[in-house]
Amino acid sequence: MAYDNFLKFYKDNENVLIFNDDGLRPKKSITRDIFVSVPMFVDWYTANARKSLTIEEIARDILEVNIDTGISTVKDHIVNMEQLGFLYKENRNLYKFTSHFLQYVENCDDLDDVIIKKLKSIYGIEDITMFYNSILSTLREGIINGFIIKFPDSEAKFKKAVPNKNDRIKMMYDIYNLYGFKGNNSSPENDNYTPNINYRIFSTIINLDLIEKVGKHPSYSTLDIYKITRFGQEILNQINWNLGINKEKINLKQNYKDTANLLEILIQNNPDKEGMLDILNEINEKIFDIDVQNCCPKLDVDSNIDRPIPIGMDKENVSRDPQKASNAKAIANYKCEYDENHTTFIDDYNHMPYIETEYLIPLSFQKYFDYSLDIEANIVALCPLCRARYKKGSLSEKRVFTKKMLNKRHKRLLICGIDVRNIPFNN
Repeated sequence: MAYDNFLKFYKDNENVLIFNDDGLRPKKSITRDIFVSVPMFVDWYTANARKSLTIEEIARDILEVNIDTGISTVKDHIVNMEQLGFLYKENRNLYKFTSHFLQYVENCDDLDDVIIKKLKSIYGIEDITMFYNSILSTLREGIINGFIIKFPDSEAKFKKAVPNKNDRIKMMYDIYNLYGFKGNNSSPENDNYTPNINYRIFSTIINLDLIEKVGKHPSYSTLDIYKITRFGQEILNQINWNLGINKEKINLKQNYKDTANLLEILIQNNPDKEGMLDILNEINEKIFDIDVQNCCPKLDVDSNIDRPIPIGMDKENVSRDPQKASNAKAIANYKCEYDENHTTFIDDYNHMPYIETEYLIPLSFQKYFDYSLDIEANIVALCPLCRARYKKGSLSEKRVFTKKMLNKRHKRLLICGIDVRNIPFNN
């Protein structure tokens, strides 16, 4: 996979992401102790229920180190919290927890999930901190070079592992162009440092299952090399997809959500709800369509996608997963499944052929089934005209459409535990 949007994003913003001495450029100040820092701060907040704390309290109560002799340790842990968006500096001596951290504690979220969710929601440079840039730059190395080198942690070890000076200089220039790291502000030609810019975050990236060890360097047997995992590819695929999205649509989604929230309040206090409910349903459909466009299809969307998904006792409140609709589009190769000769256009939103989705068996029929209807096998990709015909056409047109599509999907639906003979079509 080319990841064209992702690579172009880094090329267009390299002065900020790679070569800027301040701000986002990966630095060794990112520590390997992200997963150590957070639980300690959580324990302190849980015990004290305070949103602010001094640097002395961080040293004494959280890290249990002397502020004078352990200041570097204190700063490392503060950087970890800042880079995750959990802590910010209010003044020279006072730090405050962010609402993001308070929500994290309240929800008892898993830190891995928080980091992955953040990576999946990167749409631009404003969504990136040095921590996330360090992860993405490491993955970028894997894309460009085909593997990621784990360099030794000292100049002497580096020279021993790579005796050829010209090879060392080439490696250092490669790292400079990928991370902006020169080592003590020197030029790579000076040959006086090791290009291990990512060593402090390496364990974090491995723990997140984004990269995995695959062996030794083809030329230097003491250097371990890593590749991007399947999961890492999925994360990059989502980011690549996000970076191609028109941000105006993201703002439009928020406007729709604001309108929907207002309508819900009005509906609660208005006996004449029917008309407003219709409008609310249409707005929610628009929000869902945008969510579908925001989701990139899974990499393995064409294999093992059809399987029964049992549902609980509550068959009246079935949620919709936009990921499944996105997968359904990819399975259909972004063509109209009612008639693949129907052409549309290239969507400027995600640069794919524009196509819409619709449930073949409406979710309102879920009460007749013990397995979920929110599955790819029950979602059809349609051109806008066919979707409109299915939703707003005459009863006879709907019957023709439904019969044709059910004939196409009968076997896939059976595999998923959906027997269409259970549907009382006359109701």
